[in-house]
Amino acid sequence: KKKKNLMNTPEDITAFREEYCKPYNGPVVGVDHLALTCSDLKKTLDFYCKGIGFPLLKVIEVDGHGWHIFLDMGNGESLAFFWFAKGKPHAPGIANAVSLTKITTAPGSMNHVAFRVQSYSSLVSFRKQLISRGIKVTPVVHHGPDSVTAKFQPDSTEFSSVYTHDPDGVMLEFVYTNTDLTRCDLHVKTDPRKLGAPDRRIVRAAKL
Repeated sequence: KKKKNLMNTPEDITAFREEYCKPYNGPVVGVDHLALTCSDLKKTLDFYCKGIGFPLLKVIEVDGHGWHIFLDMGNGESLAFFWFAKGKPHAPGIANAVSLTKITTAPGSMNHVAFRVQSYSSLVSFRKQLISRGIKVTPVVHHGPDSVTAKFQPDSTEFSSVYTHDPDGVMLEFVYTNTDLTRCDLHVKTDPRKLGAPDRRIVRAAKL
């Protein structure tokens, strides 16, 4: 008998909201670091340190197998990378998302990494900085309850995002959050049956 996919009906999502959407009350205060894998330390450092602006914090040798580096991404949190002398081959579409139009990845993968920015204006400004540094980015994409649009709507836009890829194809998102993520009722009330397809004019540039 074929196993049911628990995420394939609006009724399932509604049940999940009722069971799991509760205020957090635990000891965890945030992300210490995320650890990805890179194929070339120099290219990774050039991209993240010079292109994105994350300073190098620490380098650790991994028992003769490679290196583990930590980059400062602000707020006391780090983005880390392993480089292995005998690493595995790239697996686009399995280990990471290829683009906004090819978003599916394998279970257990890091689909993409999202970095929060302070305001919508800082997102727009940072996008211009990335372009000036030779980094290819998408237009600003606005995510609302029912659609993805090209225009920011203060009353309906929940997230405004700019996307790019690092040298190994990891999809990166820089996002301004225009909603209260501590309020379940404001964040997860979107009805899956009402979700519209992304505006193709908006996501076309995401094929980086």
